Amino acid sequence: VKLISFLFHLLQQLFRHGDRSPTKLYPTNIHKNDWPHGLGQLTQVGMMQSYQLGLYLRDQYKDFLEKNYNRNEVYIRSTNYDRTLMTAECVASGLFPLNNNQEDNLTSSWPVGTWQPIPVQTVPGDIDRVLHPSKSCKYIHDLEKVQADLHSNRLNLTIETELFLKLSQYTGMDINRTNIHSLANTFFCEKVHNLSLPVWVTPELEEILLNYAGQRSKVSPETAKYLSGTLLHTLVTNMLRKTDNQSDLRKMYLYSAHDTTVSELLSLLEVDDQIQVPYTAAVIIELHRIQ
Repeated sequence: VKLISFLFHLLQQLFRHGDRSPTKLYPTNIHKNDWPHGLGQLTQVGMMQSYQLGLYLRDQYKDFLEKNYNRNEVYIRSTNYDRTLMTAECVASGLFPLNNNQEDNLTSSWPVGTWQPIPVQTVPGDIDRVLHPSKSCKYIHDLEKVQADLHSNRLNLTIETELFLKLSQYTGMDINRTNIHSLANTFFCEKVHNLSLPVWVTPELEEILLNYAGQRSKVSPETAKYLSGTLLHTLVTNMLRKTDNQSDLRKMYLYSAHDTTVSELLSLLEVDDQIQVPYTAAVIIELHRIQ
């Protein structure tokens, strides 16, 4: 019997950013001043989550990756958002900490003894067809809105109408199928950071909102082709390039993006469980070559 051995050839990873502040606040929100760095920004918790992801990658692939950062071996790309760019930087910091030899070449004024700057590539959102296509394509943007409506249609119409009316009265804004998920996510962020919820949020209403924040609409494989097809094509192209060109030194591609980016790729691969993608959750794709 001939044993088949495999050689680790290429590593690609797509991950969601770390914990963030809410992206939107409703008019009567009592915590408007509790997010000093602004809305949609990576929090200190998110920074640590991202750094720990980098540490995990370093430990998991220590026998494959070089100890020191090498620009020819590692490529990091992010969507053009503060939270995803900062997440990528924190992941890189955990993945490639400064070692003793490198520290000897730095002056005593270097700000942090275990940190080194590592480049993260990005492009403006309106031309990012790989990681954020809904920003660059109106058709894809409209598809995402249709998916949200399909998800809302699963709710009992009477319950939905009563829920939206009640929430509109309390929040001071018109709550509908388009923004209900954003509102639910705001409550989720506040709860994660131990901020008190308004007195009108009963335990029953809190459960409804948090359940809504924890679910996503199902994306059909056909729709997923438009939402994530370019990303999948990029991942496959990276593998083909590595396979066809033995002189290619690239070992790792890292992509920092959003929950929608991750979930749409999972839908395209038909492995989506429709659960909200957690912070720093990652899809890891390994390429092995038969020896």
